[in-house]
Amino acid sequence: VPTSAQPQKTENTSNGIPCPYTEITAAFNEILGPYLGMCKKLTDSRKKAVQARWRECIKDGDFDTQDSGIEYFKRYFNYIKNQSFLTGSNERNWRADFDWIFKSQNYTKICEGKYLRS
Repeated sequence: VPTSAQPQKTENTSNGIPCPYTEITAAFNEILGPYLGMCKKLTDSRKKAVQARWRECIKDGDFDTQDSGIEYFKRYFNYIKNQSFLTGSNERNWRADFDWIFKSQNYTKICEGKYLRS
């Protein structure tokens, strides 16, 4: 029996476009999971980070529908997949993870091309 205490799959933003946490997480797992590890638990702090990036992207005009937002994040994940530094090809064998790529400062650096390697 569903209760009001159960987490919602989406959350409305101020512009009425719900953030599809589960779809974004599924896309992460499909595209980046094999490289960065699977996101097995969508915790409240992870939801907040995804929601914050979702709202920023809407504000910046990156997308204007839920479907185009999901496609935007799929492109973001594919972009990360192609950055060898972020997937472990670096001197420390360090890899980004779900939490790291959704942190505001890291998201900005990734989008600005800081981790491009030739």
